[in-house]
Amino acid sequence: MITTPLHSFYEHDYRYDSQYCTIEALDKLIEALHNRINDSNWYDGLWFMEDAEMVYGLGYISIQNYIHKSIKDYCYSSNIQYDNKFYLKTGKRIEGFSHTNIELINALANFAKHEHDKIKIPTSEVLLAFGLRAKGEFEQDDDFEIERSPIYTGLKLISENGKLLPILLDIKMWRDSLWKNEIIPHQSARRIKKT
Repeated sequence: MITTPLHSFYEHDYRYDSQYCTIEALDKLIEALHNRINDSNWYDGLWFMEDAEMVYGLGYISIQNYIHKSIKDYCYSSNIQYDNKFYLKTGKRIEGFSHTNIELINALANFAKHEHDKIKIPTSEVLLAFGLRAKGEFEQDDDFEIERSPIYTGLKLISENGKLLPILLDIKMWRDSLWKNEIIPHQSARRIKKT
């Protein structure tokens, strides 16, 4: 019987096809919402931004899930203890900032999930590091404008064309680099003891 190493089983990105279809569908939905501006005499850019904010949030959450499952697969197959905090820092540094695209996507997804709750400190710290802030989080802000939402201001930092698919493609390249050992494992990552 031929056995396949565990590492190669997890290296195959069996989630990517469904992830691609999901993100492509969300991009098409955003485009359809944007087209409503021309098709209606009352639907304007602010209505579009209100509607599309939720769709972008779903995209961030979906990509966040893909990131975390990729980290888990890599750590498990490499016999390394799962350390998502380290691997979130291994993405591509965004020019002018000390944090990575992976950290920003993770923070934007957390923001999308908890926008109406108090945002947790790690998420707030990353958002603030990029100059992003949430409505009412740090001061009374009754006139918060949708254009200043982290969902949109963060998008400008990770997507040149306002689409989600290029973000996913960047994350796919990051995932591939994990398996090519282009990312140096965390020095304190502990090997899981085999029993």
